[in-house]
Amino acid sequence: MGFLSRFFGKESKPSKEHFAKVVMERLRAAGETGALDYDPENFRINHDSLVMNLGNAFADYCRCEESDREEILDQYLSAWITSRLEAPEEFEDARPDLYPVLRCRSYFEVEMPLSSQSAEPIDLPYEIIGEHLAVGLVYDLPQSMMSVSSDLLETWGVTFYEAMEVAKANLAASTEGYAKIGELYAVANGDAYDATRILLADLIESFEVDGDRIAMVPNRHTLLVAGSNDIDSLETMLDIVEKELDHERYITGVAFRLCDGNWEPWLPPAGHTLKDPFSLLHTQSVGRNYHNQKQLLDMQHEKAGTDIFVASYSAIEEESTGRLQTYTTWSRDVPTLLPKTDLLILMAMNSAGTDVELVASGTWKEVERIAGHLLEKTEHYPERFFVESFPTEEELSEIGKLDLG
Repeated sequence: MGFLSRFFGKESKPSKEHFAKVVMERLRAAGETGALDYDPENFRINHDSLVMNLGNAFADYCRCEESDREEILDQYLSAWITSRLEAPEEFEDARPDLYPVLRCRSYFEVEMPLSSQSAEPIDLPYEIIGEHLAVGLVYDLPQSMMSVSSDLLETWGVTFYEAMEVAKANLAASTEGYAKIGELYAVANGDAYDATRILLADLIESFEVDGDRIAMVPNRHTLLVAGSNDIDSLETMLDIVEKELDHERYITGVAFRLCDGNWEPWLPPAGHTLKDPFSLLHTQSVGRNYHNQKQLLDMQHEKAGTDIFVASYSAIEEESTGRLQTYTTWSRDVPTLLPKTDLLILMAMNSAGTDVELVASGTWKEVERIAGHLLEKTEHYPERFFVESFPTEEELSEIGKLDLG
């Protein structure tokens, strides 16, 4: 099914509870034994020490025609059963079926730890690509993918990077071509690895574009490449990406530029016709990652009894330009993990001790210049800064107060 024709008419949509019941009945009929417990909060089925997440299956099931739903369900159930098979003990036996998989970086650093709060986490090695992306490894079974863990690599006697080179070679060999929409390139092989083909720098560099090569991977099935100077192609890219972001296999709305064989985050320069829409998608994507990260950190702090406030990543619209400005709040006497934002709002209790009030506000760059010694960068992704102390009165006066409209 091509990415330009992935929109289906919808019939009746089942409830999540009904879908979970159907799945458990089908698992029983297929011979599964042991306890099958539905977890409605996380929309998954717990089976002994295993977890079957239902989100992707439910989304595909609801999206397709009713006549195709049995086939979709069969595919997921078959994949679930197949995924429990053991990987080959020898690396040479696994070599032909080893592939890289592209994910949003937060998949490894936020979403997986979130989903494994009640289970033993699996150590999945990965490599960071372009700051916001990450690539891992899978052993590709006929109807499912088995993630390759550090333990499995150790069993095979190979390093992550040795296995990754093999996986990339397999990916390149499986790549049949691409399509063009005007001068916009779309890598559309129809498998689960189209977004991952952003790793094939030689392929991307073969695309003839006007300017730098700009790529977007809104979901796992979509890779688009346009020239940085080609306004028409960039506009078409934005139109497609805005639709493809609403997908259960979401990756990111951040755009990337290929530079000397490596990817880096990209935004059009100031004054560019498409600066605002690209910036909006970038802000929304980063905000989504910060939201999930806050959930994870709040859970971890509560479990450990740690008294640290995790500040939110928020945005306001400038009245004069309509552009979004991200901001967060830094409060006196509150140990806080701050997200990196455009603006910092500094709050403190008033002299009467009855209410908090704004005491200063400025751009991140300006606050960092004046009170950067108080900002301790942590190892979190998305990036955060730990603050425990507060700027002095002199520093607050120097920061001043922005006109926030």
